[in-house]
Amino acid sequence: MSNLDYLIATIREPATNPLRRAQIIGQLIEEHGLSKSKIATIIHKSPSYVSNHLRLLHLPDSVKDAVVGDMISEGHARALSTLDDSQDMLELFEDVVRYGYSVRRTEQAVDSKRKTKRMYGKIAPEFKKLEEHLSSTMKLNTRITRRQHHIMLTLSFPYSIIGFRALRTAVGKLLG
Repeated sequence: MSNLDYLIATIREPATNPLRRAQIIGQLIEEHGLSKSKIATIIHKSPSYVSNHLRLLHLPDSVKDAVVGDMISEGHARALSTLDDSQDMLELFEDVVRYGYSVRRTEQAVDSKRKTKRMYGKIAPEFKKLEEHLSSTMKLNTRITRRQHHIMLTLSFPYSIIGFRALRTAVGKLLG
């Protein structure tokens, strides 16, 4: 087994701790010249999985030790790693341990500390304006949502003859 095969097998091994995985991913990038997307393809994971692990390498040592020692989970560490300031990471890490925060609670605390807010499942303001414009123009309840890598438009028609006619008209306009 080559060194590259060994490293890939180690990443895929469920028992490998997250920091070891992160180190190996870094090694694959540095020593083997692989891109994040190539690594994601090889290990059958998403590119965000690779990026999330790489962020773990930038955690303060005490947080890394807590992950390895199972004091906090990988989810806690991943949430903490999105903070820009290591002092903020350490302060929040202490709260996580002291008060036994869940991962969800940790993410909420991180979001309140972050200077720029993340957009979990939220849509950009311009889509919100489009949603409002469609609602008023079409006289329908409309909703624009984001799911993973897709933006979904939902048009709600009343369940009636009038609703069916409005649906037929709207689809006719869309299809040209």
